[in-house]
Amino acid sequence: MQETKKLKIVLETITPIRIGASRSALSSVKLPIVKIGGKYCIPGSSLKGALRNKLDEYFIGLYKEKNKETLKPCIATSKPSKSEDELLRDCYKMSGCNLNKIENDYICPSCYFLGAQGIRGFIIVPILFTSDENIEKMTGISIDRVTKTARRGALYSYQIIPQGIKFEGIMEILIKDAVTGFEFGKPRKIGNITIDKWLEEVSDFQSREKLLDLLKKSLENINRLGGFISKGLGNVQIKVEEL
Repeated sequence: MQETKKLKIVLETITPIRIGASRSALSSVKLPIVKIGGKYCIPGSSLKGALRNKLDEYFIGLYKEKNKETLKPCIATSKPSKSEDELLRDCYKMSGCNLNKIENDYICPSCYFLGAQGIRGFIIVPILFTSDENIEKMTGISIDRVTKTARRGALYSYQIIPQGIKFEGIMEILIKDAVTGFEFGKPRKIGNITIDKWLEEVSDFQSREKLLDLLKKSLENINRLGGFISKGLGNVQIKVEEL
């Protein structure tokens, strides 16, 4: 049996945004936006990526304040690029979290919330849907880098979600799992190994309420989402309500 908690997420577009989808052969739009079951949406993967970014930012700041290595979020790959290795080593744990290699490692704080290789996290990030059909079609054009003029035949169309559109979804948080004994706000153990060392070392977060507050603030701090940011798109505002 599992005890869970739910948060209602309401995202409103402050400027137009776009989260791209694969092009349909039946559509004249070269760059469409995501639609599931006939409804426009923000995929859970997009929201999860934005949330991970905010959690990473927070824990990097806390690491610099407390100088605890276990507070570093991970680079979620087994093979960091050269630039990642050189530029991010001081702020990130330079390997992805993996339960199968936990004997000599640990699960980072961001993966505690969102999950790691071999073990799920404590939250399920929802798809956010809107019933609004007020989608707009825009036109773009590629520029020739040499002539600085429009490239011939480079006219294309793309869809955007205008400002003032609201998306909603329900986030589920695992509070307690009766089978595994895992509890939100407490370090987990697999056999004799504590996999969430940061929670043992930093007493500030050894409570469900503090972690829940951190999660809500991280969600509400998300202010950009999707692509075409350099074209003025992507500003959003999120409000979170406990159910």
